Amino acid sequence: MEVLLNDISSVYFKLYFQKGEGETTAEWYQVREVAMSAFLHYFNSGLMASIEQVNDRIAAYLAVFDTDLTKLIGIAATDATKIGRFIAKKLQADLDGLQRLATEEEALRHAILDRADSEGLSLDDLKWVEWKEPWAGKAIEFWEGIQSLGLIKFKELEAEFPAMAAAYWERFTIRRGDGPAIQFPTDKRAIDTRPLILIDDETALFPGTNALFLATMRTGEEALVGSELRQQFLRARDKTLEREVARNARLLFGENATIWEHVFEQPDSQFEHDLIVFDEELCIIFEAKASPPAEPFRDPDKAFTRIRDAFRGDTGIQKAFEQGNHIVSRLNRGEVVRLFGANGSEIGQLLPTSSKLVCCACITRDDFGPLATNLSLLLEKEPDDAYPWAVNIVDLSTLAEAWGYFRWGSLELRRYLEQRLKVHGKVFSPYELDFAGCFVRHGGFQWIQRENTPNYERSPLQTNGLGPKRVESFPFLGANCESQANPAAPTTRQVN
Repeated sequence: MEVLLNDISSVYFKLYFQKGEGETTAEWYQVREVAMSAFLHYFNSGLMASIEQVNDRIAAYLAVFDTDLTKLIGIAATDATKIGRFIAKKLQADLDGLQRLATEEEALRHAILDRADSEGLSLDDLKWVEWKEPWAGKAIEFWEGIQSLGLIKFKELEAEFPAMAAAYWERFTIRRGDGPAIQFPTDKRAIDTRPLILIDDETALFPGTNALFLATMRTGEEALVGSELRQQFLRARDKTLEREVARNARLLFGENATIWEHVFEQPDSQFEHDLIVFDEELCIIFEAKASPPAEPFRDPDKAFTRIRDAFRGDTGIQKAFEQGNHIVSRLNRGEVVRLFGANGSEIGQLLPTSSKLVCCACITRDDFGPLATNLSLLLEKEPDDAYPWAVNIVDLSTLAEAWGYFRWGSLELRRYLEQRLKVHGKVFSPYELDFAGCFVRHGGFQWIQRENTPNYERSPLQTNGLGPKRVESFPFLGANCESQANPAAPTTRQVN
């Protein structure tokens, strides 16, 4: 099965790069590199978030619509989360019990073997004796525990949640074979929204606890987007993302940073910015975009057009860059930037010398994969403009947790961004946390520039290495990447 799935992915890769006569131009490669990267990431990468992060998202985006969701899907998101936590807790208890049983079984088994050795029992004698020993009962108990692992019975839910168990069971269970047939990897899977697979009417198997919470999130959001509450939900989604950005920015910068939310460059509310955070080390103009990435087509040219248009639309990363870069450019030109509130009163000024580094950050609610981590694919900018930092809110919150663990602040964030924004188009990973992990482990990306490291000769269209001027494959980044240069680790304070 694994071989077949890998073969399917390879077929899609080959589909994008089938060459016709004369199809070797840089533009031809760019179209396929963008389309293929977006396609493979969109259909092969789920939400890279912990259970806690998924639950936080449900609480932030869906809990306010609990009453509406009860009418739309039969159960409130908060209630579905409670049941999911109950099932997760049961699974953990079952695993803990199995671990205890395994330890006890092993001790009893070794006791039998020691006895057989000391009494000189033959193999036939041992077979006769072993099932009369306490070990036998423990072994059977352990095996039965394995057989029931991952199962949940309706009666267990009903006993704990009598008012909502039936609605949860109806919404999130499915029988094998009842879902729509899957012909392509792009087809929607029933298990994504119904993760409890019925063994019989009263018993269901669940593949993992994370799937329970992801199903709650997907079901709730799809129901709201498809209802008359669509616009209300989308507006609330935008505001919630902005609040999340502000909260995590405070954690990244520390207590001494100045933070302005919803400010304008003109007293008549022109040139709005979602969030500006700065101190003497770093100034970041944050722009939040809550719209998800566009689903790519299988046809490369159609996919490229759709992806590019969404990327450069009003809710895309390009627009976020242009909004934030307006202030960055003014400061780089030596201008003093006055900032105003919604009522037209001045709330403060940004000076060109206020911070050692000024940049903009495009914070998305969803994961855009390579389109965000490698902005050389689609971003349009002037040659002298720096790339922005494009990161999704889940990764931003993970970074904020890491910064808190190391007791870091804006100094370390500045050092990270100074190097991170220079490697677009030079190294590749679809995940921002791979870059962050490399920075944490190796102190930065200096080792990439060491002698004999493969690199790219850039094409006129700034393709990312799959064009006709490709020299060698580029290095991959990851939290576990190794460095021969062994640069110094980032300066940290002692963690008690």
